[in-house]
Amino acid sequence: MYLAEIRIINESMIGLPSDNYTAITEDKEYTGYNLALNKICTSTNSPDSQYPAYRATDGRTATGWSLEPVNGDHSKAWWQVDLGGEYEIDRIEIDDRGDANQEGSRRYFKILASNDPEFITGVVTLADVSGEAFGYKETWKKEITDKDKYRYVRVQKKINEYMYLAEIRIINESMIGLPS
Repeated sequence: MYLAEIRIINESMIGLPSDNYTAITEDKEYTGYNLALNKICTSTNSPDSQYPAYRATDGRTATGWSLEPVNGDHSKAWWQVDLGGEYEIDRIEIDDRGDANQEGSRRYFKILASNDPEFITGVVTLADVSGEAFGYKETWKKEITDKDKYRYVRVQKKINEYMYLAEIRIINESMIGLPS
């Protein structure tokens, strides 16, 4: 049996919401607070899309967000989350969908951060993924070295290619309990 990830959650602990978790993977144990869980998400998709933006942060890898091309071009499509406040981001994790091997969903994307919801000013690149796709049914992880605080995180495709986000987690490792 192969387990890519196990989440250990104890919701009965006083002061700890269910979005605090410990993830045990083959190579390392990760802990932290998922700043994106059930937060307000937007995208270039229409609001009545079959794959709405909020599904990328609903805590379930069986659901997800699928980009719809903008005027026929996937590279102009994006997804973003409002973290509800400015936070330091220690790590970003993206789960691949488990029901379809779509290599294009796992390559040629960038992750941006800003305190401007329109991403016009103060935009920084937290990750830039090109070339080889990360593994099918795997979780992509990126440790973030930029220690500034950001409110908005955006995933944008870099080329005209399909993308699907099963689940994205924006992790702050130092938070305990509810964010202030």
